[in-house]
Amino acid sequence: MFIGSKISDLRASRGCSQEKLAELLLVSRQTISNWENDKTYPDIDRLVALSDLFDVSLDELIKEDIPLMKNKIARQKIRLYGFSFISVLVLSYLSLITLKWSISLGSWLVGAFCVLGLVLLYFLWKTADSANLKTFSQIVSFSQNKLTPPVHRSKAKIIWLTILGGIIGLGIGLVLVWLIFHFVLNLI
Repeated sequence: MFIGSKISDLRASRGCSQEKLAELLLVSRQTISNWENDKTYPDIDRLVALSDLFDVSLDELIKEDIPLMKNKIARQKIRLYGFSFISVLVLSYLSLITLKWSISLGSWLVGAFCVLGLVLLYFLWKTADSANLKTFSQIVSFSQNKLTPPVHRSKAKIIWLTILGGIIGLGIGLVLVWLIFHFVLNLI
């Protein structure tokens, strides 16, 4: 974040100590130190007070931090949706066990978890798209605070990968259906 160094620079240029600034803003000296070391971020009331005190606009004070905050929020959402999707995936497979005792209950559970998983996957993909992430490796790297180079693919390659992914997904789905009917329901 950049606001910590801005607060420090503005404070130093005015010849103001951390103690004096803390007294003016009605916070502790440790709070000022945490802001300047980017450990914490001032709340909106303190940002307005800093803006007035140092006679700078809020835009000037926080402009560089806005993209960083948006990335941080997107990273948190991606982690949450990813973890939730994996949890729902595990629960949907565990719900297959209930098919052995009750086909209707098992079907409802599997269907509900699959729909919930698709909804979570949609929100994960939408959040990744808003962060301009196009591949799974970019999403994983982004969620781990690593930078990846942008991936440029031709339309033909994208179409080919989409078709290949559809075929692989269909194959995996057919195998899972066969496994359910064969081992869980003993129908084949």
